[in-house]
This record gives sequence, structure tokens and C-alpha cells, in this order.
Amino acid sequence: MATVSEPFTLVVQANWGYLDYTTTQIAAYQEPVTTTIAFAGIDPNVTVAASTSNQALNLSTTFPGLTSAQFLYIEEVTNPPTGFSIALSNGGAALTVAAGGFFAVRLGGGALPTVYLTNPNSTTSINLSVGVASN
Repeated sequence: MATVSEPFTLVVQANWGYLDYTTTQIAAYQEPVTTTIAFAGIDPNVTVAASTSNQALNLSTTFPGLTSAQFLYIEEVTNPPTGFSIALSNGGAALTVAAGGFFAVRLGGGALPTVYLTNPNSTTSINLSVGVASN
């Protein structure tokens, strides 16, 4: 956990195709060098039981004392991976994350959201690593 404002580096690049200049760039984002973060935390042990729908993950509870966030990252670390879904409201439209995949979003610094996680696997719990950064 950082205790003073430090530079925050976020680089996202996604390409489709070969590296012989026929590549199509799908995403290219780099955080401005002036961005600083005073808190960075990770909870590598979030578990969602088999066949669970809309399990609330209150980020204010997961990261006590944190009131806002600039960045949220949720990665499936289950071995073998199975995938999961994430929604911003209980029972709301969800995004399906591929097995072994991740969900990442650059937030506007507002109040920490509660996210709702679904494990579609009927026999295996999934393990997630959750990280946040805030200024």
C-alpha cells in the first residue's frame, strides 16, 4: 500500500493481427504522467462459491477507509480457470469475463461501487484477485 502520492502508470494496448505491420490497433491508452495515486491495495483472496449469482463485493468493505477509486481490476486466478460475470447492480446486465480473464476500468474518482459477481460453474468455486488505486 502506498502512503504518499506516487506516479500511477496505466498502459493498455491491444492489437489484432501479425507483427508485420498488418496489425490493427484495437486499443491504445496511456495514463497522463501527471496522475498520482496515494493508495493502492489488493485483495488476492476473493472467493465466489459454485453456482452463486450476484454475490455483492462492497469495495468499501474490502478496502476500509477508502472512499473513492481511480482504477479497479478484478482477475480470475482459479486454476483451472472457469470464467465469471460482473454487474454494477444486483440482477442487472452483466459482462461475462473469459476463463482466466480480467475486468479493468479507469474510474472517475467517485464513490466506490459495489459490484455483483456470478460464478456460472456448478461444481467449482472461483478465486479472484481484486485491486484498486485511489488518489
